[in-house]
Amino acid sequence: MPPETVDSWWALQRTKATVPIPENVELEVEMHIKASRKLGILSGIMSIGLIAAALAAAPASAAEPTSPASTDATDGPRHCIANVTTPIAKVECFDSFTVAVSKATGGRITDAPQDAGKAAYDAAFEAKLRGLSKLAGQPGVQAQNIIEIDYDYGFWGTDTFTWWVENGGCESNSLGNVKYSVWNLADYGWNDRINAFTNDHLCFSKHFEHAGFQGLAIGWDYGRSSLGPLDGQISSIQWS
Repeated sequence: MPPETVDSWWALQRTKATVPIPENVELEVEMHIKASRKLGILSGIMSIGLIAAALAAAPASAAEPTSPASTDATDGPRHCIANVTTPIAKVECFDSFTVAVSKATGGRITDAPQDAGKAAYDAAFEAKLRGLSKLAGQPGVQAQNIIEIDYDYGFWGTDTFTWWVENGGCESNSLGNVKYSVWNLADYGWNDRINAFTNDHLCFSKHFEHAGFQGLAIGWDYGRSSLGPLDGQISSIQWS
């Protein structure tokens, strides 16, 4: 109760009183009111302090979870390679298609088109790939041959996956006789991504809807710009 309110209250009580109010009673009541007011202020201060302490100790509101930062060096296309004949999937990826082809061929082709889409119909590039087959047939020569390049977009666009073999190909293999295979593309991080592909070294391929060569299949083919209803649905491959 503010001081002016206390004074007005006492004035009102004096006018109403039929018996004079002793001054010591008035003083005691005023002291009681003031003490109560001080106690209320202290209680308020203590409450504010407790609230502030609780807020400081409480954990911050949970923010929306964020995706882990990408480990890719670029947001552009990625070009991966793997040796089909190794029992354990080992994948290497690069920002450059030219570099990926160089690695897949053991450094024998270092000038592949930077644009992976153009490589699909580049006659000079195809001639160099065929040349590796002849090289692999020479005694004592080690050569890495590309048998397929997959694209994750129709008509040979964006990311690629290049499959290679050591000193091999399918030149002397009869069609339908499986020489190479990938049981599960998920092991290579390329499940349900293939939308187009090219083949080399006379390796025809069959692409399957599910892992383990199950489900719908398309092939044998020697390259396609689209897999029709199986676009982005391939989980395993065979080569013959």
